[in-house]
Amino acid sequence: MKTSLSLPIQDENKSSLSSALDRELEQLEGQICEDIELEVLPSIAIKERCEATQQNSSK
Repeated sequence: MKTSLSLPIQDENKSSLSSALDRELEQLEGQICEDIELEVLPSIAIKERCEATQQNSSK
């Protein structure tokens, strides 16, 4: 069984999805920069590292 997709529609969907992802990424990057400025991110990273260490030692 062979199915064919129309490429123009696919390309439109890809580009609109891509631009939506780009916008979301820009927002996330802005948020990350704010978090670093507020020194929120380092504490989160330290917390995650501690949790990972605890999980590894409990195995």
